Amino acid sequence: MFNPNCAVDRVKNHLAYKIGSCVLHNKTKKSPFFILLYKLYKIKLEHYKELKNYQIFIKLFPSLRYPKLEECHDYRECVKVKFHLSYMLGQTILEADKNKFKGGYFRLWHDIKQVNQEYKNIKIFLQQYDLIIEKLNNIEFQNIDLLIKNFHSVFYILNFHKDYQEIINIIIDNFDYFLNNFDVIEEWLLSDDFNEKYKKISHPYPPLLDPIGLNADNKINYQSLGGGILLGS
Repeated sequence: MFNPNCAVDRVKNHLAYKIGSCVLHNKTKKSPFFILLYKLYKIKLEHYKELKNYQIFIKLFPSLRYPKLEECHDYRECVKVKFHLSYMLGQTILEADKNKFKGGYFRLWHDIKQVNQEYKNIKIFLQQYDLIIEKLNNIEFQNIDLLIKNFHSVFYILNFHKDYQEIINIIIDNFDYFLNNFDVIEEWLLSDDFNEKYKKISHPYPPLLDPIGLNADNKINYQSLGGGILLGS
């Protein structure tokens, strides 16, 4: 039974999870494709009907609004649901439907194969980096999408610097920041400057961002990226 105070139940009630679960269940049962399409259509209609009814309900009884996910006792567990194959698969199908007039469904089968491969890689990734599994307990829910989106690049950076534990520790300790500013951090961590000045000499305090670039005259600065990050010296 659905419990609005349970974060895991709330995330599993997302349309993406429902659709992905239905597809996987249909695959197990080997039901005809037209039956799957009918089920997905029905799930989508019922889901939006539930949302509409909920909006009407909380207008009448505002005090019964669901608590924020972060306030639920099992919030840490719900974050990991976004790594379930059901959720990832459902997101891919919803994205194809969103772009159906731009050829979304023509790319769907290719995208589904890619999701299956990414799911396998993510499982390996999480097994190899136990510290990141611990950090997932504290990672902001919305940043899970950023991790999935940039998964291959994140995995590459962690492997590329696997022998430089100091920078690995800083990445893990600032994982939300790392994901939110991934492009500029990636460029720096893969640069020749970082390699020469920090990695090659095993500098004990490597910066997550280019110290020279962090000034008000450049595009990269504390105002544009936000402070509160460990920088080296």
